[in-house]
Amino acid sequence: MYLGISIAFAAAACAEAVIQERKAHSLRRTLTSTEEQLLAFEKSAKCMEASLKTVTAEKEFASVRAYNLDKALHDGENAACTLRRSLQEARAELQLEKDEHERATKELSAAKREIETLKSDRHALEEALIREKETSEHWKSEHDKEYYARLTTEGRVSREISNILNYSGSGRGQEDLYADEY
Repeated sequence: MYLGISIAFAAAACAEAVIQERKAHSLRRTLTSTEEQLLAFEKSAKCMEASLKTVTAEKEFASVRAYNLDKALHDGENAACTLRRSLQEARAELQLEKDEHERATKELSAAKREIETLKSDRHALEEALIREKETSEHWKSEHDKEYYARLTTEGRVSREISNILNYSGSGRGQEDLYADEY
């Protein structure tokens, strides 16, 4: 009986050992799969940690880039304002230049009109001068005629006086007086 009990206990222990071995084998498989899962999770965790570092670095880079872009945008807005002001000043200067040009054009037109008026006045004066020269030449010739006539008359008168003073009684002195006329 002790033997039977020992065999039964041994069989039970064997059965229990087989069961324990199956459980150990199952646990070993479970442990191996769990270890594999753990290794996979560790790899995932390392990848995620690396991704987190990469994402953090990218986030920092994006933050710096966003700051730089914001700064560039602000600088661009300032430059745009400066350019707008410069454009307004240039437009004002252009308007002043345009007004000055229009004024100069008006003055030039007025000067051209004045030149044309002076030219027409000059032509009128030249024509008047020509008429005046013609008139003066006419009166000069009339004066010359009168002068020569007076000289001739004075010459005759002085000859007549000379004949009267030197009259000898002959008709010869009278003939000399009228000889120049024929």
